[in-house]
Amino acid sequence: MKPFEKRIMIEPEETKSVLVSSDNKFQQVGKIIAVGYRPWYMFWKPRFLNVDDRVMFNVWGVDSVTYDDKDYYFVLEDSDFILCKL
Repeated sequence: MKPFEKRIMIEPEETKSVLVSSDNKFQQVGKIIAVGYRPWYMFWKPRFLNVDDRVMFNVWGVDSVTYDDKDYYFVLEDSDFILCKL
């Protein structure tokens, strides 16, 4: 699978616990496995997230897909759902 445009594809890491923030939002840690292409008008903007980066993100409100019995998340690169790069 290859994400479109500004989306990134994240494979969540297997964890035994779930991170919950102070406002009761579920958070997950995962690895970026694919990055969508950039439109010609975005080439000047630096990309901060690349393949094999580990990120922490909010699970609430992002697109999820199950493929070959694995869960994947699709998030916009400049989304507020990505909390930090680990």
